[in-house]
Amino acid sequence: MEYVIYALMLVLLVYVVYRNYVLIKAYRSNKEYIGCYQALLKGEQDIHERIDSYIEAQKSEEGKNKGRLLKLYCELKEDKDYAENLEKLDLNSIFYSNGKISKTKLNFNSDVFVWLFLCLGIARKNSKFDVLNKLAEKIDGLNMDSRLEINEARAIYNALSENDISGVDFLNDILEGNYIDYEYDKNLIGLYKRFAACTLAYSGEPIEDYFREDIRGFASTLVGQSYMKNLEIYEKYPPVVLENAEENKG
Repeated sequence: MEYVIYALMLVLLVYVVYRNYVLIKAYRSNKEYIGCYQALLKGEQDIHERIDSYIEAQKSEEGKNKGRLLKLYCELKEDKDYAENLEKLDLNSIFYSNGKISKTKLNFNSDVFVWLFLCLGIARKNSKFDVLNKLAEKIDGLNMDSRLEINEARAIYNALSENDISGVDFLNDILEGNYIDYEYDKNLIGLYKRFAACTLAYSGEPIEDYFREDIRGFASTLVGQSYMKNLEIYEKYPPVVLENAEENKG
């Protein structure tokens, strides 16, 4: 009986060591990923090379494709050739495991949706409708209709492409809180609402005073500033922080 207990303890120990090893590797990889996207939003030099190095260092397709999405934004921002990278981009590998949606991956990679929104925005700025359409195909290919993020990505695509009013309607639903039937990362719902409000502002839709002020707060963040500048609404909704700073100088 003692041998059985020792064997079970040994198996448990091996599992804990392995699990810690996996978590440490994931933490180090994600730390560099965060460093890459912060540097990209700040417009730091040699970011293209840094993202390439990140992609090359990744052992999993999940990691490589998270990097490819950053690379796509970088290519569009710097007016580089994006065709090969866009073709390689596989969103399914970021959210699926063994052919099924992974809740673990969804929770860990929910920020990827933010980069999808950003890529749609900069593609519209540069009139890269081929990129808009290709991203829309890849978004549809995820088959995650129960997720708020996927439906918001489609709505942003439709609004920026001016395909139909369904995009505007869904974005208004987000601001009005009509999304109880969808699953989503509750930690990011405020961010999703800001993207919705910004896209509606770009579309010339009326926005309540609360959200008008809220996106001015969004403009003071790296993500908000990037998205709003790409939609050319940054000057219309100047950052609250910057405005207060100017007032304080007087």
